[in-house]
Amino acid sequence: MDTPPSDRLDAIERARYKLRQAEIALSCLRQVPAQIAVEMRRARPISDPDPRFDTFFFSCLGLAKSAYYIMDDRRYRDAIRSWRMNVLDLKGRTQFNRMMRLRDNDVHQGRSDGKTLATRIPIERNSADDAWIFQQQPSYAALGVRRPVSEYMNPDGITVSSYEGLQGSMNLFVEIAGETSEAANACERFITQLSQMLDALSAANVPPLGPLQRLWLWFKAKLRIRD
Repeated sequence: MDTPPSDRLDAIERARYKLRQAEIALSCLRQVPAQIAVEMRRARPISDPDPRFDTFFFSCLGLAKSAYYIMDDRRYRDAIRSWRMNVLDLKGRTQFNRMMRLRDNDVHQGRSDGKTLATRIPIERNSADDAWIFQQQPSYAALGVRRPVSEYMNPDGITVSSYEGLQGSMNLFVEIAGETSEAANACERFITQLSQMLDALSAANVPPLGPLQRLWLWFKAKLRIRD
């Protein structure tokens, strides 16, 4: 049964729940490069673009953005505006606005501004099926030499390194505030910004809804009336 919207605290908790859902989608997005690395080692065909990236990326964005819209009513707009102008710096606001628009591009135009690019990730020694790629490591301490480390700079300018070696893969990158960012890292930053926003709204002195206001919001939702 449909019920009128609840009070302020409940709205904030519902928004936080959306962010927890976004974190699950983010976790799935972070796993895709390792899955692709396994497929590449086994010479399986790789889709370009790989639908897993956009699926989890836009799922994460959509869930995170829902947290914003849950709080986007007249009671909170001054507090949201204050947070955006006084807590976020210029770069933070540019990053935040860009993430909000990326989801709109997907919903309204079916367009992704992300690029799937070649990358490298550390080898993980946890698969019995791929034991052939691992070699017995010599005792560098006994030899009196420093253990060599493999390094590679990915398209976002971040250098990945590993003593176990690196393996080829693919990853999704987006342009955010003039910088190339790994999509998963951009999502994580967006979730963090929204979580900080909810903290600010929770601390703000915003009065709870009265019974008539709650009933009016319920009718607005049913009739899709916008302010």
